[in-house]
Amino acid sequence: MKTKQGAKLKMQQEVLNVMNDNKEIWGVVPQLQNVMEAFSENVKAVENLKSEKGKEINPLLEYKLKKRKELINSSLPPLNVLLVYGHDVKDKELLKKLNFSRNKLTKSKDLDLIENCRLIYKTAHKFYMKSLETEGVENKKANDIFGYGLNDKMLEEIEISEKAFVESLSALKDAIKNKTLVGQEINSRLKENDKLLRNKIDLLISIFETSNPELLKKYSESRIIQKETAKKDNDVKKGKKKKD
Repeated sequence: MKTKQGAKLKMQQEVLNVMNDNKEIWGVVPQLQNVMEAFSENVKAVENLKSEKGKEINPLLEYKLKKRKELINSSLPPLNVLLVYGHDVKDKELLKKLNFSRNKLTKSKDLDLIENCRLIYKTAHKFYMKSLETEGVENKKANDIFGYGLNDKMLEEIEISEKAFVESLSALKDAIKNKTLVGQEINSRLKENDKLLRNKIDLLISIFETSNPELLKKYSESRIIQKETAKKDNDVKKGKKKKD
């Protein structure tokens, strides 16, 4: 949670505590009861959302990087087989299409990596099926792709690792999106409570200024926590600027 959001929540929690401790006094005002119910609901919602927003995405990021590495590692054996085969049969089109290396795959963006590895798989699968059709045929060419070591296990490993990487990427994106949405909901709830304070609670609680000044004093003290915290944040920022 951002510092500003945290300061607002702390202030609103203090207000709620004061109001709950003195409900027998202000509870005689029905409209104030209605407003405080909405205010309390927002505070509880923000507390729950705060816990959700605090969930770390680093484990998901590390998992994605692990699956990315596995996809690259599983794609290299069939890629290298095809490159050697392409050089031997002088297939310039094949070599041009599969102009990849470990370094290029590692430096590629996530979506580009998926596309490139799919191309490697499709090309390898095409040659695999072609050789499978001619398996056992007499006078089979000496440079058949099976002779270079391509096998069904290589193809299977690419499929499995690609699926795992795509899923890890999707999970990470969902977590980042959810974290953003949670932050927006927290901000919305806090703003709604700010309006309830300024437009209703601050005004209605003032009717007890004469009959119960102690309540008003405690309420007023709970309301200035936000300002004090904000001042400290500003002082810290100013201090950093002076050092810079």
